[in-house]
Amino acid sequence: MVVEQFQRQTAIKASLGDVQSSSLVEGKEDQPTALELASGERSGRVSVIAVLVDVGEREGWIDDGTGLLQVRSFDVLKWPLVGSLVHVVGRVREYGSQRYLAVEVVRVIDAGWALVRKRELELRRSLTHASHPPGVELVSMVDQLDDGQGADYESIKTMLNRNDAEQLMQSALESGTLFQVAPGRLKVLR
Repeated sequence: MVVEQFQRQTAIKASLGDVQSSSLVEGKEDQPTALELASGERSGRVSVIAVLVDVGEREGWIDDGTGLLQVRSFDVLKWPLVGSLVHVVGRVREYGSQRYLAVEVVRVIDAGWALVRKRELELRRSLTHASHPPGVELVSMVDQLDDGQGADYESIKTMLNRNDAEQLMQSALESGTLFQVAPGRLKVLR
């Protein structure tokens, strides 16, 4: 007799803002739907730390300062008191256009763990941005557009196609990554 091994997916640590803004990837036949974070991490389960702001018989609402999200249980739970800091592990689901967490674990925790989680998430974001700094895209764009006389400011802005293109170019000018050879013409400092 062959017994299949059940292997639970590891829950990824996330903020509610991450849960709401990340994409849900539909699972294949034997894989569940997964949340894909901007860092590239993907899992069907998430771990969040937030304050319980409202409860009903089978649902509640949590808030961590980055977002507000409904949590649902398909069993009747003994919810902690409203205002409690809770650690919630669950699966991200969508019904219609509303995203929610299907709760597996809800547990009251000490406030110090919220600070630990906040720092963990900040560290992950800084490492993600460090591996893909927006300045690299800008520098390669300026190199590509530079005809020897510098790259045209408006052309760079158009090709970057970003809302923060002007701020990115200004930051690169201030840091010395780029310099202005003539009004409206930028070059990479080598």
